[in-house]
Amino acid sequence: KALDEYPRLIAMARADLQAREGSYTSFNHNMKYLERAETPEQMLEPLLNGNEIMSETRLAPGPLVGVIRDALLQAQIAGEVTDLESAVAFVREYARKSVG
Repeated sequence: KALDEYPRLIAMARADLQAREGSYTSFNHNMKYLERAETPEQMLEPLLNGNEIMSETRLAPGPLVGVIRDALLQAQIAGEVTDLESAVAFVREYARKSVG
């Protein structure tokens, strides 16, 4: 299978870059994006669902809850939110700024 050769292909690409450019900076940057793209689908769910967001922020059901949920997911993908504690802090702060 082609995927079985993946680690060897990366090693070859790194060796090729080293020979041509002497730097891995852009290669490593792109590898981080690739690693994020390979995150299993179940990992792309927000750490908090709408009901949990409403409970933590004391918001009533409405569009803002969905906006916060989407913002939380984007923060997770960006690596800014990595656990439940930081997710709770994120949604509370986002709601505070949004409500005024």
